[in-house]
Amino acid sequence: MAAQSEPHSIPALTNLGVVLARQGKYADAISTYEKALKLDPSLTAVKINLAIAHFQTAHWAEATRWLEQVLKVNPGDSRAQQLLAICELQRGRFKEAAAAFDRLLPSDDLSVLTGAATAYLKVGRHQEAANLFERIMVNDGESPEVQFMLGMAQFGLQDYPAAMAAFQKSLASKPDNAEAHFYLGATHYEQGDHESALREWRVAVKAEPRHFPSVFALGVLLGHQGQYREAKPLLAKAATMRPDHADTQFELGCIAYREENYRDALVHLMAAGKLNPQSKNTSFLLARTLQRLGREREAQAEFRRSRGLYQEDMPDLLDRAFTSK
Repeated sequence: MAAQSEPHSIPALTNLGVVLARQGKYADAISTYEKALKLDPSLTAVKINLAIAHFQTAHWAEATRWLEQVLKVNPGDSRAQQLLAICELQRGRFKEAAAAFDRLLPSDDLSVLTGAATAYLKVGRHQEAANLFERIMVNDGESPEVQFMLGMAQFGLQDYPAAMAAFQKSLASKPDNAEAHFYLGATHYEQGDHESALREWRVAVKAEPRHFPSVFALGVLLGHQGQYREAKPLLAKAATMRPDHADTQFELGCIAYREENYRDALVHLMAAGKLNPQSKNTSFLLARTLQRLGREREAQAEFRRSRGLYQEDMPDLLDRAFTSK
């Protein structure tokens, strides 16, 4: 019996692609749809199927490319608009995601509301995010994820009591969520309750030992309180997790300087200076460290360099927990 030939017509290729996708064979479906599009590049129905196959395999950039082509032809295609918005969110393109979700609202679709609220939260549209989360809670108010995101929105609005209540409710259902413990600690910190902040950040680090914001914030706050024995291992761990994080090296340098361990201070401050050469705080403390080590000529050169740098305000502890420098 002769071997069955591969389909070559557009309808046959399209149907085969659909069958393969339904079987979960997305790579084969993608290849089949691409063959159909080589025969006729204008096939919008095939493009949406190809976009969905890429979407199902988390190929967000490729899915975005095909969805944009679909929307050029059919700008009112709500399914393509929603998939595009989700792709942008998954790619971390929050401004584009927010704009895409703008086009889908108003809506009663919970997935649209949740996606829009998340995107708005990421771009600082906290009040709009909070309003959407309030709507979502009517149908899904017990979800720890929804409560957490609502808390994030309230935190962005600096409504710390409301944020605290939302984080606590989220943690009641999902007690091991390190991110929620971190932000609950952050609400305490912003209200001046540093002991409660330390408590929550310790819980966060225990729940997720490599949660960088919690490890860093806990180490810094302990260091500022003079609890160097506990602070140093945490900051050393943070440095291994994020070797490019200048503030971690700076904080380690500060502790070493306060302990009069000037050689270690020099190592950390030089590392911090390489990562962020425009930091006046780092340059000034580096100059003082060189002075303590008797390296007066180098110290004076660094003092002169420090005077030429812009005097930046030291960023907030919580901001520094998320920065890459």
